[in-house]
Amino acid sequence: MTERALRSDVLEGRLKRLHRGSYVPTKLWEELWWEGQHLLRVLAVRAASGGSGPVFTHESAAVLWGLPMYRMGTKPVQTRLDGYRHSRVEAEVVRRDMRIADADIVDLDGFRLTSLPRTMMDVARTASFDTAVGCADAALRRAAVTGQIMDLEAAEEWRADALMRAAAGLRGVRQARRVLEFADGRAQLPGESVSRVRLSQLGFT
Repeated sequence: MTERALRSDVLEGRLKRLHRGSYVPTKLWEELWWEGQHLLRVLAVRAASGGSGPVFTHESAAVLWGLPMYRMGTKPVQTRLDGYRHSRVEAEVVRRDMRIADADIVDLDGFRLTSLPRTMMDVARTASFDTAVGCADAALRRAAVTGQIMDLEAAEEWRADALMRAAAGLRGVRQARRVLEFADGRAQLPGESVSRVRLSQLGFT
């Protein structure tokens, strides 16, 4: 398409601009859940990035891993770029100044992102409790559940591994620990996770 045609379609609402050089039909965008919309933004940021691209973190890493993000809402793309000394937001992309161990940076289909355990911990620290529990349940399900049977030993190893990443001083560590204790990999859908949160809030065991 020509730049003139792009501008016209954006102004008239037929296309939505995601990031520099990337657009999506508005009708398709409106049919997607929040995770799908955010994933398209992540793809757009990667397409506009040179070299190996940024390291995607938090919600952006979570959608790349295919984790559910219950009612995540509209979020900027979350990244950690080498050489940045201070966190900043540019063009709806958060570029974070954060320490990540080399072992917690992985490659997934050409995307650099935080490992699954580190991603889950970052979401548990910073997202709402409902969102974090849904994400943690799904991560634990991958690690320790076959069918509807949870391997208790594998589940405890998963919790211990995640707690190692909950370093004192990080924002939201107290909530992250609550999320880890509450997580149950037998939940199959985010709605089940949130229902369990509500029942707990009402006093049911």
